[in-house]
Amino acid sequence: MMDFYYVLKQGFTEIERDETINVYNNLNLLGFAGAAIYVLQEIFGLEEKYHIVLPNDKYGKVLLSEILIGDNFGQAITRTKHTDSKFQRGWRILTRNWRFIQYAPSEVLWMPYFKIMNNLTYVNIGTPYNCQ
Repeated sequence: MMDFYYVLKQGFTEIERDETINVYNNLNLLGFAGAAIYVLQEIFGLEEKYHIVLPNDKYGKVLLSEILIGDNFGQAITRTKHTDSKFQRGWRILTRNWRFIQYAPSEVLWMPYFKIMNNLTYVNIGTPYNCQ
């Protein structure tokens, strides 16, 4: 988030702003961008002139709470035990991700499929990207 803050603090022209909004829109990331702007406004005090999109309070509060709970976007979440079996860990991740169904339904619903396919790929080819 701090990197994004400093990128925005460099300033941007209206053309750059419009191009960025088009990219966010094409990638379906306007909601997340608004949430990120909300977090930057609340935590870092980002001035309104640097808002590339309007802050999204609804998504922003969820993003902020996840950052505060998980630290580093969930990399330090202690809710998942390292002693769990793969099934238990998968179930725990699935139930955790279910909370986000209202914000990103397709990602939440497709996650189990992609996890299974990813694991099957690793079983078939060995190590990721066929590294030796």
